[in-house]
Amino acid sequence: MKKKTLSLALALAMCLSLTVPAFAEEDPDAPMSVEEGLKNVVLEVEIGDLEPEDIQVKKSLTLREYDDEDWETPIISEKNGYYAIKKDTVFTVSHNGTQDDGSYIRVYLTVFEDFGDGVYEWVDWPHSYYLTRNAGFIGDVMDPDSDGIGGLVELHAGQSVQFTIADDWYYENGVNALYEFRTVIYYPQYDYSYWRTYHYFQVDEAAYNAAVAKGPSAQPEQPTDPEPTTPPAETIPASGTAVASTQTVTVDGKAVEFQMYALVDENGNGTNYIKLRDMAQVLNGTEAQFSVGYDNASKSISVATGEAYTSTGSEMTTPFSGDRAYTGGSQSIQVDGEATEMTAITLLDDAGGGYNYFKLRDLGKALGFNVGWSKEAGVFIESDKPYAE
Repeated sequence: MKKKTLSLALALAMCLSLTVPAFAEEDPDAPMSVEEGLKNVVLEVEIGDLEPEDIQVKKSLTLREYDDEDWETPIISEKNGYYAIKKDTVFTVSHNGTQDDGSYIRVYLTVFEDFGDGVYEWVDWPHSYYLTRNAGFIGDVMDPDSDGIGGLVELHAGQSVQFTIADDWYYENGVNALYEFRTVIYYPQYDYSYWRTYHYFQVDEAAYNAAVAKGPSAQPEQPTDPEPTTPPAETIPASGTAVASTQTVTVDGKAVEFQMYALVDENGNGTNYIKLRDMAQVLNGTEAQFSVGYDNASKSISVATGEAYTSTGSEMTTPFSGDRAYTGGSQSIQVDGEATEMTAITLLDDAGGGYNYFKLRDLGKALGFNVGWSKEAGVFIESDKPYAE
């Protein structure tokens, strides 16, 4: 799995979760599941707005390793490629726990190098390198507490560390090393640990620069107005079919589900309409609250901004479901005593009762609350801010 993420320390980072779980099967004696044990371990790799697949170099690689109990018989395995990085690419490991439960993360590195026969072999096998506070990665045969090294990096809840690949682990004029990172999270209280492996990276400036020149394969999603611009009222058919459209709107940070209806044009573009009394109910008690009145004699709707709304019991539900016939067009409502033209549709229940639905942005503009859209939140309403185009 992979996901794009904004790092606290980096302007933009790509989280490459190219992972192997700690165990192929769950250990029945483990204090928690592998997923639970590893949930707070995050590795981020600074590759700008590229996607992991953009820097993936697909080629056959041969690795030569050895078993801990047999140092003479090699184990040959085939891999399908690596991720191209620059020599100054920044890696960030974070402990995303919110409370210090005693667990801590250490970072290890294994280097595979092509010694000339086309096979990548574990450098200094069976030894790896570990990340220290002052000296970067050092061999695990060295004393991490000696002068100038400062001890091993041990990340507790809320901590992170950044590092790059050491210059002397690859040739300046060629790419000959594969890097495999391993994060281990220790739980001293359980005398237990879990690990996650990220493989494989290679310093390949040519491939990385080619990916940058080509640009990201997945172009950023263009913000889409969730309520496409509706044609002028007179161009909306006076009658037709409104399509049932349940939508979730974030109102002052809280998700609220509305039973809306949409008009769909000949190109398949839909415009959502929301019931006026539903909006009044949800905004009641906020800075954008408004009351709703109806004059049966003149068949007119009136709205008073700033006044508390009195519920009729019909809010947030409809006495019908599915697509519904509508009548509509331009409708005038009284907003604080002044006539305001809005595009509206009216749906009738089986008993002939009418329900008025308006465009959400029209309501925000007329009644003084902001309506917006973002990739993260979708459609949102801010009751304490004025409407903004």
